[in-house]
Amino acid sequence: MELVKDKTFYHIQKELSWKVGETHFVGLNKNYYLDFFDENGHNFEDPITKKIMHPNKVAEFLIEYLQTGHKDEDTT
Repeated sequence: MELVKDKTFYHIQKELSWKVGETHFVGLNKNYYLDFFDENGHNFEDPITKKIMHPNKVAEFLIEYLQTGHKDEDTT
């Protein structure tokens, strides 16, 4: 599990209307669906640092590099 800050997520629901700008506490545990992917998904290991990275983090580093040419120090 990782701490996520300053990101926008969308939640589609059938009941209760949430208003723009409201903050809602979701919980400390993952739901069974996401937990499945953490248990069975594929993470990547940096061959130099041996650091294990989630595929979403690898994609973020790649997108940043392709857009800016800047290589994040966490990946070296």
